[in-house]
Formats: sequence, structure tokens, C-alpha cells
Amino acid sequence: MRGAERGFDEAYRGMGFDITDITDITDVFKELPYASEFPVDAMPSACRALIREATASIECPSEFVGVPMLVVLGAAIGNSRTIKLKEGWEEGAAIYAAIIADPGEKKTPALKEATKPVTKKQAELRETYREKEDEFKRELREYEVDKKDAAKAGEPAPPPPEAPTMERTVVEDTTVEALAAVMDGTPRGVLALRDELAAWVKSMDQYKAGGKGADRQFWLSAWSNGYVSVDRKSRGEPLILSRPFVGVFGSIQPAILPELGGGR
Repeated sequence: MRGAERGFDEAYRGMGFDITDITDITDVFKELPYASEFPVDAMPSACRALIREATASIECPSEFVGVPMLVVLGAAIGNSRTIKLKEGWEEGAAIYAAIIADPGEKKTPALKEATKPVTKKQAELRETYREKEDEFKRELREYEVDKKDAAKAGEPAPPPPEAPTMERTVVEDTTVEALAAVMDGTPRGVLALRDELAAWVKSMDQYKAGGKGADRQFWLSAWSNGYVSVDRKSRGEPLILSRPFVGVFGSIQPAILPELGGGR
């Protein structure tokens, strides 16, 4: 077992992770109480059935399916509903959640089951977009002909056709600037899936000079549906989102968890 642990440590260090030896604090972990079971009965009836069937089939803990499903449900609600706690205080359904488990504990198949509805919807939206894109290209060709005819006749050119935008339900590996553009075109909100949370955290601000930027603040503001402004290199004006919405789910291995602290 020790040899296997050393092998994992060497592999993680090879990927740039700083593995912290936690053998001296195992007594602290032994004193921690066991986590309660995931409250399957609190979920909607269809979700309860899926969680039970999936966990039985995959042979994984119920939270491996239930936790990402909660994030998916929150993303499905998106900006369409909020809870008004009191005057001037509203909360949305955005959830940031993670599963912490060792490799080989069937996190990936459980995640696939929990996110099937949102990925299926994304595939449908992609097909719809392609159909609209074909129509746009046809209209664009007609527009070019009409514009030339108008110029010959000394008349003003007709308005150009509007390019379609693909609606999104889910994003994966994306920058803050790209995500802001997606949310601008999908005001209801999206789901962000991060297979490795440690890599996501380490990537924050990596495109900024000196590694300093506003990525972390963006994600904090997005979680609370707070106003964000993102500067874009491609355009002069910033992209402003008055009420961004994104739910985040990912996984991380216990040995890599200390990396999220950034040395703090």
C-alpha cells in the first residue's frame, strides 16, 4: 500500500501538484464524524428513482449521483426563479459542489448519469443551431445579391441577416471571457462541469500578466448572481452581466485537496 501511495504521489508531482504529507494529522481525521447519507427522499420523485437505480447499477454511493444532480437541477432553474428572503435580499439556485474521492471510485459513470438530461439537451440545441446556421448562410447569400442590386439602383442596402447564436446548457473547459460570452447569450444560465477541480483552480488567472487577475472574483460574483464586468480583447467595450448564473460541479482526489488552499 505504501508503495502504491508513493507511486500516486510521484505521478501527481509530475503533473505539477504539491502533495502534502498528511500522515501526521490522521488522528484529527479519525475524530471527524461520518457524513450523513445523501437525503435521497428529499429529491423529486423522478430524481429519487434515478439516483437509486443508478447507484445500484454503478455500485457507488448515492451522493455520487445525487450531488451533481442537485447542481443540474439548480442550473435548470437558472435565473427563472429566485427566493426572496426579505426586502432587498434574493437568492438564486446556483450551486457550486464537488465530490471528493480517490481514483477508481466510479465518480465518472455516476456523473454521466446525473448529467444526461443537460448534455442531451445541449446536443438538441446544437442541431437546432446548425439548422439555423444553414438558413443564415442562405439568407446571407441572398443579402449580398440584394445589396449589389440596391447599389446599382442607387438605393439603400437592405439590412443584413442576423447570425444565429447557439444556446447553451453546459460548458466544460472554458475561460472567464468565453464563459461570459456564453452567459450573455444564455441569460437563463448554464452548468459548468469541471472534471478536475484542482486543475480548474490552478488555471485561474493563468492568462493574466504575473498570474494576477479577476478570475476568482468572477466566480464568486457569479455564484451569488452578482454584477460582473469582463474586459474582452476582441472588442473595445466590456461585457457586462447584470445577473450571471452558473452552477459548477467537479471532483477532486483527497491527496490533491490541499492544493485548493493555495498554501493558506
